[in-house]
Amino acid sequence: MFMETFKSSINNRSASFKSNKKAMLNLIDELNNYLNKTKILGSEVALDRARKIGKSLVNEKIKKLNENLMKYDEIQLKLKDFL
Repeated sequence: MFMETFKSSINNRSASFKSNKKAMLNLIDELNNYLNKTKILGSEVALDRARKIGKSLVNEKIKKLNENLMKYDEIQLKLKDFL
């Protein structure tokens, strides 16, 4: 079974298409900026305030845990050679 093809009526050279494309790309950039901000769990001011009062941030805890697990794996591999 094959899908039937259709002819598009969209004119990608029209002024309205170009302005819509530009607006959509701007919205995508804005969304990506929001996503990047959520990756660091807040604004820099909020992060600095949390660090000043001694709070550990979750992503920093996870990073340290992963580093420790990698060290543990390296030790296991070295010990495996001796056993």
